[in-house]
Amino acid sequence: MTEPLRYEEHREFLSAKECEYFINLGKENGLKPALLVGTKTGVDVKDEARTNSSTWVRHNTSEETSKVVERIAAVVNLPAINAEQIQIIQYNAG
Repeated sequence: MTEPLRYEEHREFLSAKECEYFINLGKENGLKPALLVGTKTGVDVKDEARTNSSTWVRHNTSEETSKVVERIAAVVNLPAINAEQIQIIQYNAG
């Protein structure tokens, strides 16, 4: 038996300044096109239907990233050390 999905909405969790910081950090870190695992080969392949690019950022990249990670940890009530890196995703029209 599957439990119902739980979620919470946290409006304005990031400030406009933090959002701008993460957008720039994603660009600086090098956003890479999304890939899918090829069903026949198991090799990562680009799918033209996917319009997003992403990058991963370490928690301790900067004071800003550390603060946001700690804020997330407090909301979910789990230690930040249990979380994977921050994923920054950019979606394009399509």
